[in-house]
Amino acid sequence: MSLCYLINRVLTHSLLMLCNRLVVDVHAMDFIFNHVRSTYPREAFGVLLGYFSGDAYIVKRAIALEKGYSSEFSFSIDYREWLERVLAGVKQGLCYIGMYHSHPDAEPLPSTEDVHTMIQCPGEVWLIVGVWSDGRVEYAAYTIPGPGCGIARLVVEFL
Repeated sequence: MSLCYLINRVLTHSLLMLCNRLVVDVHAMDFIFNHVRSTYPREAFGVLLGYFSGDAYIVKRAIALEKGYSSEFSFSIDYREWLERVLAGVKQGLCYIGMYHSHPDAEPLPSTEDVHTMIQCPGEVWLIVGVWSDGRVEYAAYTIPGPGCGIARLVVEFL
């Protein structure tokens, strides 16, 4: 059993399976857009923190992860840094929602590697931001609701 899976089970609840929307605070989304533009052409990545309400994941904060590795085509996180950021959010009353990362010069579609990681962490949301050299961004959010489920695209809205 992966660390990601265990943390997800500890920090979330059964409403995870019912959410079909990702509602992101505009300040959090501005932070994400600035982060992905500043790291271009390398991939940027970070955590999404918030809470659950009805059929929605509500993202109140996005926090960049800086200690991992990134290139134009992939990234890997430092799990100690990830856990520190998640637990700091929990201490502030927030839940772990998932991850964001960028795809430089590419559409915001999950790569094979993204899907493989999502399968290991059911219930985790992945917000993917395509970013181009002119600063243009496109975004989409995905989750695999539970073990044995397929990938689901979430409706993204702003708060």
